[in-house]
Amino acid sequence: MLFWRRLPDDLAFSIRRLAQSPGFTLTCVLTLALGIGATTAMFTLIQQVLLNPLPVHRPSELFRLGDDDNCCVVSGLQGAQSLYSYDLYRHLRDHTPEFVDLAAFQAGAVALNVRRPGDTTAEPFAAELVSGNYFATFGVAAIRGRLLGPADDQPDAAPPAVIAHRTWERRFGSDPAIVGQAISMNGVAVTIVGVTPAGVYGDTLSPNPPEPPAGCISSAGRAPESGPIKSLRASPRCCGSG
Repeated sequence: MLFWRRLPDDLAFSIRRLAQSPGFTLTCVLTLALGIGATTAMFTLIQQVLLNPLPVHRPSELFRLGDDDNCCVVSGLQGAQSLYSYDLYRHLRDHTPEFVDLAAFQAGAVALNVRRPGDTTAEPFAAELVSGNYFATFGVAAIRGRLLGPADDQPDAAPPAVIAHRTWERRFGSDPAIVGQAISMNGVAVTIVGVTPAGVYGDTLSPNPPEPPAGCISSAGRAPESGPIKSLRASPRCCGSG
């Protein structure tokens, strides 16, 4: 009880002493702010990367092909092997038995103008072109509708689109009737076929993916941990054709 009785007097005394030394007070405040900020940032990083499981099936079996996300700068090769042509991706997919699945995704986000039926103006969206087996490779299921499948890779297939849960909430108002709705993407008629679960941002951990040069594709595959993946040695040229 004595502590609680003296607390108001102690606080008043501390405030007076701090007011008498503004330079010391500012130093203490800045030190505390930097310490708390650094601790919070480190905890957030550890929480997202180490403690929270990735929202995909068996993340330990996923491998990114290549050695870096940064392959080409001003059209110059840097000796990296991370971006591929679609023909080379298909060759690797069909002739790399170490992977049970091998998916392709565009190197960088695509800026699209999206117009919904009845709208007079188009809205800017960021998108990524992916192969039909993309979501199956990552082991992601749809919360509404369906995701892409191998049939969507066929030349005569109607263009489908899958939207992220975040986009569904923020840009489409969580409209439950969004699945099956036709929209225009850069003047091309596209049908929204499904919505991904919350927290799934494709092949990145962030809702804002990096933007390496477009025109080539990156690839990620799934291989069993007990399989011969460590013996795989593939080194295709950046943006090569095989």
